[in-house]
Amino acid sequence: MKRFKNPFPNGGMPFQNEDWNTAQGEPLKAAQSIIAGLQEPCIISGGEITTISPKITMNGGYCFLNGKIMEFDPITDTPYGYLIEGAPTNEARTALDSSTVSDFTTTYKAVYSATPATGGDESIVLNATPYQYLNQVQFRQSTPKGTVVMLSAGTSDLFGFSIANFVAATNGEGAGWYKGFSIANGQNGATLDLTDRFVRPEVNEGNVGFTGGQNTVDTRHKHKHLSTGGDDGSSFSFDSGGSVTQIYSPQDVGGTGATVSKNTVQNTDFYTETAGNAAQDNMPAYYTLYYMQRI
Repeated sequence: MKRFKNPFPNGGMPFQNEDWNTAQGEPLKAAQSIIAGLQEPCIISGGEITTISPKITMNGGYCFLNGKIMEFDPITDTPYGYLIEGAPTNEARTALDSSTVSDFTTTYKAVYSATPATGGDESIVLNATPYQYLNQVQFRQSTPKGTVVMLSAGTSDLFGFSIANFVAATNGEGAGWYKGFSIANGQNGATLDLTDRFVRPEVNEGNVGFTGGQNTVDTRHKHKHLSTGGDDGSSFSFDSGGSVTQIYSPQDVGGTGATVSKNTVQNTDFYTETAGNAAQDNMPAYYTLYYMQRI
């Protein structure tokens, strides 16, 4: 960047028009370079909202639009709309030799508009869930896509709005502070489905994204039932449904091929229920969290 350096000539430095351009342009370039990497326009400072529904009231401040830092005036009880770059302010100035310059541009400002900018220019949205503030933009940009964030059910955004107030029931896309995120419910084609799942560490790096587990387990338990029969070879036991069953066990007598009834021991599994695969609920105390994923 251009700047004057010592030694300055004795008697002073004569200023030219280009020098004045440098004097006003270089500080602006230095300030704008800090946020020039932002991927969207935003409000840098000010713009605090005091009323947001059904209209918006906010104080003035400074914003970053079309690669330039510019001021905007307070907005009072105004329908939802946009901040766009306003036309330059031209003022008539009288020169030292009394000639007049009528197109001297003095400032650029952002102004309220009911419609967004056109022709490739940028806009800042002003509505019930504003999302173009500097810290919000930096939060989105610093979070890699695919990152999963855990949020408590009561977490609110910068303006006190709960997650439940702006998550669409159909796909879970976030708004306001959580613009660019979505509830990880697998319903929008962009997120994992983490409903009813715990996130666990994976020791094998080759299995990143690996899933497993089951939502239900067989909750039936069983024990052994031993029964013996009499001389007639009859014994009684239970089948898997708990019904009594008579069992006959013929035995070979001395290798002659003749069979007679003998005592036998029947080892039978006995289930406490006829139906399994019921949901098992013996969880410890828990706290409900939202899983949101950067999309």
